[in-house]
Amino acid sequence: MRQAHEALIRSGLHQTALDTIAAIQDPVEQLLAENYFHKANEFERGNALLVTMAVNMGMTDEDLDDLFRLAATL
Repeated sequence: MRQAHEALIRSGLHQTALDTIAAIQDPVEQLLAENYFHKANEFERGNALLVTMAVNMGMTDEDLDDLFRLAATL
């Protein structure tokens, strides 16, 4: 988890991720996203919530893959 957050910080995307979660209209979905973002032990590349967040952040599949590759080096 630390690696994922560090990769977001190094890529300048950490605040964007937080803003994306804050913009979720449904309060239950927002809490679920916050829970996943802050408490997941690991992030799975194919997780539907993670993929949806990446799309909402304007990321392409390649961008997301690059982020996972960066996290793997940290």
